[in-house]
Amino acid sequence: MKKICLPALMLLCFLVNSNSQTPINLSTQSGFTFTETFADVSNWVFNTGPSNGTFAAGNGAAAWKGIDATTTTPSVPNATRITTLSNFFQTPGSSGGVPTYGGGLYRGSQSLVMLSTGTTDNSTSLALDLFLDFTTVNAGTLSFDWSSLNNSTGNRNSSLKVYGSTDGTTFTEITAAQILNFTNNSATAGSITNIPLPSSFNGSATARLRFYYYNGTGGTTGSRPRLNLDNVKITAVPTTPCAVPTAQPTSFATGTVINNSIQFSYTPASPAPQNYLVVMSSNSSLSSNPVNNTTYNIGDNLGDGTVIAITSGSTVTATGLTNSTTYHFFIFSMNNVCTGGPLYASTNPLHGVATTLSGPVACAAPSTQPTALLFSNITTSSISGNFTAASGTDEYLIIRTTSPTFTGTLNNGTTYNGGNVLGNGSVVTRTSGTSFTSANLISGTQYYFFVFGLNSQNCNGGPVYNSTSPL
Repeated sequence: MKKICLPALMLLCFLVNSNSQTPINLSTQSGFTFTETFADVSNWVFNTGPSNGTFAAGNGAAAWKGIDATTTTPSVPNATRITTLSNFFQTPGSSGGVPTYGGGLYRGSQSLVMLSTGTTDNSTSLALDLFLDFTTVNAGTLSFDWSSLNNSTGNRNSSLKVYGSTDGTTFTEITAAQILNFTNNSATAGSITNIPLPSSFNGSATARLRFYYYNGTGGTTGSRPRLNLDNVKITAVPTTPCAVPTAQPTSFATGTVINNSIQFSYTPASPAPQNYLVVMSSNSSLSSNPVNNTTYNIGDNLGDGTVIAITSGSTVTATGLTNSTTYHFFIFSMNNVCTGGPLYASTNPLHGVATTLSGPVACAAPSTQPTALLFSNITTSSISGNFTAASGTDEYLIIRTTSPTFTGTLNNGTTYNGGNVLGNGSVVTRTSGTSFTSANLISGTQYYFFVFGLNSQNCNGGPVYNSTSPL
């Protein structure tokens, strides 16, 4: 339990950061990997003096640049043929209460949205650049998520291409990253995963990717679809040459096994590889083993198995399994944080076997409670809190009172939702996270908060609460 008193009057201050064009330095990124989730895109602000496509504010914005000038040649699609500016964010219009969109760049919901219009195929385009610095490292891969968004009526198509350049003048298409002719009002989405970047990026401090949207080919009437861009991931690899691992992991051991998941661990190989490739199969052997210089992604087929993990750790959980079913696991040592890989120890992988239970186990109360409740974002009518998670706990029930003692009783098997009254308190929320916001509070009132751990997932009879000594 922790108490806090709401002030009757609060003073807020704001800090505005000014950003300049700054490429992402891949050599300093954790695991040589950069990911932009656009979580702060609502705060991205373009510079207006000059309006050159660079950003003045927003976490993550400094590495991106819009295009501030159009060109008339060559023909669309071409990385240097730009017809639509992207040096400011467009604002949707409205017609009869329905949003309308012109060509340009938009803020999405933690994403960027691109659109170029026009009834004539391959006639308009929009581009956005991402600046990258590969000094002292070699280029790795590109990944991103995308989806088409409806735009008024019609069935015309649009496309996205990605180009690479080290001088901003000469661009080469990364053909495996293209998304061609997605259709308006036909929901489509996908992921571009681990596409090799150009070797010209190796060691370059001036690399850039150009995400190039154009109005495509196909369709007969109406508007072009918008493109939603999210989760852009860039990897690099050290210049050290890859070597084939010389040892496999040992000592397969199962951990928690239930009706639809199996947790297992193993003893790391010695000498240690950079990562492990984990394959699951219903058969006791694989029809083929991993191939050097081939990148496998989670969900890929390998032999008659499925890749379920690529990890440097020694504990893996396989989920989404069928009850009363035997599964075989194959763990291969691999080196991939290097140049010339990935390379696998493809013979004699560690092999383990486990069988799922026939049904869910009974839920058990968590053995410990969360700790370290802290408050923030305190206003005259709301309080936010966060705490440290408890081990072996699925979710948390947060209760608010105006008394230092909570008089309610938590009954196992009963679900409590936000707003429910319990004893002398009321439920703020039930959450699997470690943060919450309590709203509609009375200014100047002292409140007490109690956080209870509970288990309810992959078990029968839940939720089951730890009712003793809540946080």
